[in-house]
Amino acid sequence: MTENQRNLILRLRKDGEGYKTIANTVGLSRDRVRSFCKSKNIAGFGAAATLNIEEQATDGSICPNCYAPIVQSTKGRRKKFCSEKCRREW
Repeated sequence: MTENQRNLILRLRKDGEGYKTIANTVGLSRDRVRSFCKSKNIAGFGAAATLNIEEQATDGSICPNCYAPIVQSTKGRRKKFCSEKCRREW
């Protein structure tokens, strides 16, 4: 899976698309798309996944750029992004 395919899957999933639609668009199998979404914690029905992504991004548990989990420190300011790379891309 290429980086462009990953980004396209994340964007389509955020828009509420299902696994089969995304698989046809990206050119991968439905199971491959589903396993990728599970690894990024955006599994489930399309509309529910969209709400889950938005909720997690606003409470700071996932990166708004790549949807990776963010490990928050107990001290100091809360992180908004998982890495400096994501912060710059955003």
